[in-house]
Amino acid sequence: MYHYFNTLTNTRGDRLFGYRARCLTLSGSSVVPIYADENGTPIAVVSGAADTVITDETGAFDFWVEDGIYTIEILTPGGSAVRTMRGVILSAGSGGGSTPLSSYNGGIDGAADGADYTGGIDG
Repeated sequence: MYHYFNTLTNTRGDRLFGYRARCLTLSGSSVVPIYADENGTPIAVVSGAADTVITDETGAFDFWVEDGIYTIEILTPGGSAVRTMRGVILSAGSGGGSTPLSSYNGGIDGAADGADYTGGIDG
């Protein structure tokens, strides 16, 4: 299993508390199970939401997932999708650690929650 972790901030550096992240199949057609630990504890035990992790007060989040290539979707606290990253390699053979969200082009569209997000996400 692969341990993915990251921190969400807007372009002003504000930590994004209560945002959600989930892992989808590469095509984005279905949600992939994610876990709270390497023992396969469902993430819902920690987050209260099935296959969805929620950022803490520092904007940080992490989850465990079976090795593969996925789409990661970021959602507002209200559940509106604001960012999709396709082709994310989550595999122990990829060097470990996390893939910084800042490595993906584009920004968070603040229209969904009224916030002013005009640039990228810092990882």
